[in-house]
Amino acid sequence: MRSSIAGELANAILDSLSIGILACDENGDIFYANKAFLKARKLSEDKLIGRNIIGCHMLDNKTRISHILEDVRKGIKVDVEKILSINGKDFDHVIHPIIDINGKYRGLTLISCDISRETRIRDHLRAIAETDVLTGLYNRLYFNRIMEDMGKDFQYGTSVLLVMVDINGLKIINDMLGHLEGDFIIRKCSQILRKSVRKEDLLFRIGGDEFVILMKNTDLKEGKVVMERIRAQCEEWNNTRGKPYGLYLSMGVSSAITAAEFKTLLHRADQAMYWDKKEFYAEREGIIHYGIMRQGD
Repeated sequence: MRSSIAGELANAILDSLSIGILACDENGDIFYANKAFLKARKLSEDKLIGRNIIGCHMLDNKTRISHILEDVRKGIKVDVEKILSINGKDFDHVIHPIIDINGKYRGLTLISCDISRETRIRDHLRAIAETDVLTGLYNRLYFNRIMEDMGKDFQYGTSVLLVMVDINGLKIINDMLGHLEGDFIIRKCSQILRKSVRKEDLLFRIGGDEFVILMKNTDLKEGKVVMERIRAQCEEWNNTRGKPYGLYLSMGVSSAITAAEFKTLLHRADQAMYWDKKEFYAEREGIIHYGIMRQGD
């Protein structure tokens, strides 16, 4: 009687847990699953109990499950690192061997934990860490990481294009009209950049007035087309703006198809942008505020 009460109590405790628990015998045949496990997979006991875990595809492919079972039979605890998505939720799994009082292997337990909330929090924090607050573009931290990762795995023949963009006269706007107007022109620049590139291209704000466009599988010709598209949109906005200043950009482009070229990609684009900026100011030497502000304002 006491044993029966203890068994019922144990089942009640297991069913009250929020983590899923599955148990199999030494052959992998399932003999127990608690409510949390069944609910997560939208299964009933009669659809699961008595079936073999290999045929149920509870973890991965059959070969992977067979290897896991072999390890567990040897008394090894297995952490299944791969997060599985089940019915729109993410689950992490740990498998323990069931060993009796004589040290004999009797089966396994699979503990399934819903980590969807943790995944959402992690993804949200990562997005915050990688995003520029003012523009919504990727930030310098993420740019550095992307460049480092691409440099490690760069394959010969891979085509990468980098366009360096810098806002001319941002200090003039900040000094004369305040930083709110400076922030406005930074956001306007980011909007124009978004409209000028492909969906797969990456956009970064890497400094106060500096932006980077990173493009894969393209060439210098396409890079120059993108820059002309950006200049055309700036000119269109300048002609219709309701602001006492214009948006003028200096840009430089470089490309790489070898690992050696990739190492100097940013430097070459930055140098090209520098000469473009130097030419911009040289052409406007003697013009008040270099033409950034509208005449009479």
